[in-house]
Amino acid sequence: MMDLKDKRSITKFVDVIKKKHNRLDILVNNAAVYHKPPASVHQACASLPLYYKEVEEIIKTNYLGLKTVTEAFIPCMAANSRIINMSSHLAQLSMFNQADPTSAQLVNSLTDPNLTPAMLDSLVKSYMVSIKSGTWSTAGWP
Repeated sequence: MMDLKDKRSITKFVDVIKKKHNRLDILVNNAAVYHKPPASVHQACASLPLYYKEVEEIIKTNYLGLKTVTEAFIPCMAANSRIINMSSHLAQLSMFNQADPTSAQLVNSLTDPNLTPAMLDSLVKSYMVSIKSGTWSTAGWP
């Protein structure tokens, strides 16, 4: 069993795969966590705070965990191997309000063909800051 929020657990799992199989032909990233906000958040999103601890756990698992697992396995990926990332409908860019210029700019940043991992990390960090301060909606996040 591998814990996506524990780098040692990921490293141990990668080592087991290397020892047992010497390489990885396909990596399917399908693990995720989601905490459904109460109905009151859906009814009045902009005026109610999201729950930072829950959002932080979601980011640690769904973004940082996926990134750490992928980076850990890349060195043992076979030639012509594949990585498949699964996600829910919540990862769709259509969740952003394209009529809002701030939101549209975030979509442009997220779809920029020159987007680097460092730039994406920065966007995720800005999302977390906006969640903590309660400004995610005015910052353009869905």
